[in-house]
Amino acid sequence: MTTTAAPADHTTNNTADTSLADSAETEPGEAVQVDKPPPHLSFDPTDSWWQRLQPQLLPWKLGGIIAAAANVAWVASLFLHPLLMAALVAIAGGVWLAYWRHTTSQHGWLTTRAAHYAYFVYVLGVGWSAWYLLAGPSARLWCAGGLLVLVGGIRHWRNVRIPNPADFAPPEPDTPPAVEDPVAEEATPVEEDTPVSIHQQVVDDWDTHIAAANAPLPGSSVDITDIGEYSTVYDGMLVRAKQTFKTVTDNLDKIATGLDIPAHQLIVEEHPSGRPSLFQLTYNHTDAIGESAAWPGSTFDTESGQIRLGPHTDGQGEATWRIFSKNSIWSGFICGQTGTGKSRDADVIAYNLIDDGRTVVWAGDATDGASSPALTRHADWYAGAERVLGMLQAAERIIQYRKALLKVRGQVGFTPSRKFPALMIILDEVHELVKDKAVAEVLKTIATLGRKFGVALILMAQQASLESFGNNEALRANIVAGNLVMHKTSTKNQSQLIGGVDINPNNLPGVPGYAYRNAPTDKNGRRVGRSAPFRVYHMGDRPEEASDDEVDPSVALFDSIPCEKKAQLDAGSARFAGEAYLHRRGDAEADMDRNRAIVEAAESGDHDEINRVLAGDIKAAGSQTADQYGAAIEFPTWADFADVGQDETRGVDSNDDHQLSEAARTVLATVRNMGRCRPVDIVRRTDLSDRHVRNQLQYLIDLDLISKDPEVQGIYYPT
Repeated sequence: MTTTAAPADHTTNNTADTSLADSAETEPGEAVQVDKPPPHLSFDPTDSWWQRLQPQLLPWKLGGIIAAAANVAWVASLFLHPLLMAALVAIAGGVWLAYWRHTTSQHGWLTTRAAHYAYFVYVLGVGWSAWYLLAGPSARLWCAGGLLVLVGGIRHWRNVRIPNPADFAPPEPDTPPAVEDPVAEEATPVEEDTPVSIHQQVVDDWDTHIAAANAPLPGSSVDITDIGEYSTVYDGMLVRAKQTFKTVTDNLDKIATGLDIPAHQLIVEEHPSGRPSLFQLTYNHTDAIGESAAWPGSTFDTESGQIRLGPHTDGQGEATWRIFSKNSIWSGFICGQTGTGKSRDADVIAYNLIDDGRTVVWAGDATDGASSPALTRHADWYAGAERVLGMLQAAERIIQYRKALLKVRGQVGFTPSRKFPALMIILDEVHELVKDKAVAEVLKTIATLGRKFGVALILMAQQASLESFGNNEALRANIVAGNLVMHKTSTKNQSQLIGGVDINPNNLPGVPGYAYRNAPTDKNGRRVGRSAPFRVYHMGDRPEEASDDEVDPSVALFDSIPCEKKAQLDAGSARFAGEAYLHRRGDAEADMDRNRAIVEAAESGDHDEINRVLAGDIKAAGSQTADQYGAAIEFPTWADFADVGQDETRGVDSNDDHQLSEAARTVLATVRNMGRCRPVDIVRRTDLSDRHVRNQLQYLIDLDLISKDPEVQGIYYPT
C-alpha cells in the first residue's frame, strides 16, 4: 500500500520499508511517496537479533551477488571477449530486474519510486561490473564497489530500522500476575481503537485504490482542506505531464468504486487557484437540501444578468443560468429523460424572465403543451408541434428587422429594456421538432445570429446526442456555449457527444429536480460559476386530491405576475413577426377547442362524433381560416425605422371587428356594453371559460381594441 501526501504538511513514516524504497529527493510541490514494506521485510518481536538484522544486510547481500557475478564473468572473459561478457552481465541483470518487478507488482509492493530506485541500483551494478571486466581485479575497484554499496543503501537503512527489543520486552519475572476481578472487568469498559473518520477514510482509500501503481491515477494525492456540515473538500494533486483534470473526470466511475462512494455524492472541479496540476474534490456526506429545494421567489439577479436555478448539493452557493451579458442574450440546452425535471428548469427561467419585464417569452412543445401548463398559459406566443415552424420563422424575421434597425441607429449589440425587449423562445422535446429539416435550419439561423439582436433559444431534449440538434454541429455549438444543464439520461457516453462536459449524465441519479450545471466560459476562457450538481427550485406539486378546477402551483405563481409587468414586443418587431403573430391567440384557442372537442367526444360515447373528431372535422370557435386573415399587415419601410426607434411602445395595427373570431367578438361586445369590467363579469355573461376570456382580452389588447386600467388591477375598458 502506498501513502500519498499533498504539498501541505507531511508526516514521514519511518517504519520498515522495502529495499527499493524511494531514494530521490522531491521538488517543492511534488507529491511525496513513502512505501510500506512487504511482509518479508516486516519485523516480529519474537525474532532473534540475527533475524532482525537480516533486512539491514540486504544491500550488502546484493553487493556480494554483483561482485560474485563480476568475478565469474572476469574469469570467462579470459576465454571470451570482455565486451561480450559485459553485455551478458547487463542482460542477466535486466532479466533479474524484470523478474523482480513482476513479482513485486503481483504482491502490490511496487511503487513508482521503488521502481526508479531499482533502475538506479541496476545502473550502478552493471556499471561497476563492466569496469571490473575491462580493468581487471584491483584494490581500487573493490573499494569503489564498497562505496557504491554504502551510497545505494543509505535510503534503505534510513527507512528500515532495527526495532528496539525493549519495546517488546515481556513483564519482569518477579512481577506478580494481575488478579482478574470479574466485577471490575465488567465495570470497566474496554477501550477500542478509534475509528478512522469518514473524512480521513477518503484520503486513505485514495492512497490505496486510486493512487497506487496500476490504479486509475497512480502517484496522485488528496488532502483535506475544509470540513463542513454537509460536505468535505479536498485539494488533489496530479502527476505533472502525465495526468490532467480530464483524466480525473474520465475516471470518476472508477474513483467512486475506489472510494466506495456513489458517484453523485462526489463533485470534481477545477482548482480555484487555476493551477492545472491541482483539482478540487468535494464529498457530499450529508444531504444539504432534502427532498426538494423550496421556491424562494424571484431569483433573477439583474446586475449579473443571471437566474439562480437552485442550490448546489453541497450547500455551497447556487447554480445559475446566464441570460444577459454586455450587448448579448444567451441561449442554452437542457437534457434529461422523462420525469427528471426539465420542465422545472424551464418554469424557473420563464417565470423570472416574465416577472423581470424585459423579455418576451415564446414557447413551443412537440407534445402540444403537456410538459408545462404554466408556459402554455402565460407565454406571449405558444405553439404546438404543427405551428412551431411558423413561430420560428417569425423570430427569424424579427432578427432581420433588428439587424437593420441597429445598423440605422449605429448601435453595436443589444441591450434589453421594456421599450425594446429581448425575445426568448423555449422549445421542449426539440429532438422531435428537428426531424423537420426546415425547423432545424431556422433554429441554426436564430442560434447563430440572434444573440446580438436580442433573440435566444432554450432547447430541451431527452438525450444529449447530436441528433437532438438535427445533427447540426453549428447549432449545437452555439446553443451549448451559453448554458448547459443535464439531468439523468439513459444513453451512455453522451459527454463525448456534447463536448466540453465534465461528467457523464448517465451517472446522475434519477431524482426529479437533480441536475448538473456545466459552467460556460467567458471570453477569457474562465468558468462562469461552478460546474457542479444542484437541485432545481421547485414551485410545488399539484395535490393528488385537488379538484379539476384547481390550478397547479406553478401556474398560480405565473398568474400572480401583474399583466402590466409583462413585456410586449416593440411595434417594429411585432409587425415583422407577421400575421401568424397577430393571430397567435386565436390559433391557440383553435388548438384548445380541438382538444375540448376530443375530450367531449370521448365522454359522450358517440362513436360517430369520435370518428368525426378523429377525421379532423372540428369547428373551433377561435380558429382563423385563410380568408379570415384579411389584408396583409403593412410592414414598416426604411423611412419608418427612425420613427419605430422613437416610439417603440405603440401597438399593433388593429383589424375591423368582422375579422375577429366569434369568441373575440363576444368578449369585445361585452366590454363595450359594460364599459368597465373584470374577466369574471365577462364569464358570467357568456358561455366562455375564464382561461378563454383572459386569452381573448389579451388578444384584443394587442389589437388596441381594449385597454387595461393601469391603476385598478383587473379592470378592462374599450379603447
